[in-house]
Amino acid sequence: MSTFVKNLTFYAKNLGERVTLLLVFDKPFRDSELQGSPKSYPIVWRVVDFAASGEYSMQATYTSQYAALKPQVVNGIVVGASTFVDISYNQRTTLTDADGIFSLSLPETGTSNYIEIVNATKAIQDVALGFKDTRSPLPMPVLYIDNVAVNSSVKPQFTPILRAYVTTSTEFKETYILKHPIVGKAVWEQDLAALDETTRWILSKDYMAGQYKIEEAPWKHYDDVERT
Repeated sequence: MSTFVKNLTFYAKNLGERVTLLLVFDKPFRDSELQGSPKSYPIVWRVVDFAASGEYSMQATYTSQYAALKPQVVNGIVVGASTFVDISYNQRTTLTDADGIFSLSLPETGTSNYIEIVNATKAIQDVALGFKDTRSPLPMPVLYIDNVAVNSSVKPQFTPILRAYVTTSTEFKETYILKHPIVGKAVWEQDLAALDETTRWILSKDYMAGQYKIEEAPWKHYDDVERT
């Protein structure tokens, strides 16, 4: 599976109220794909606030180079990683614990079409799957998995289907673990693998329907055509 990068920009102008735009890979995940009794939860990727008036934008870059993490969690937010390692489909990494120091082994050949994380410590652990983040040397976590039993493994299957939500709530932060679904329907959904490398999108409100919507910018040659 080849690695790809997707650059997305979201614009908004004079929305009429303060709103928060959330980007999250929260396509329903089948826990039956996991061995034992672990549970998986999506993690908020990007959050940005737009004021009622003025022009705003948000940039987001996704890369399909994945990473396995031993997450550090504070108040439901992933704040860091004790250890992490780059990993790809068809590979396996093993989590160990020596004198309180966690390590993830270099990936080796694993189960076909899966990323596998093995818990070889002496206690139940939580792990996470993420991807390379252009804004940070640490990977961006997108899927949190807890209750991984000793001497068992998890095989998360991640599809880069990104959803956008518009909310007036202030509870959401980047890397927030979503233990419950976001209230309301997503206003936008895209499989990033199917998009061009660079795309631009406009967030606006359909006042007749009373709903927000996101549509691709009508200008096709982004760098050559002046926005109107």
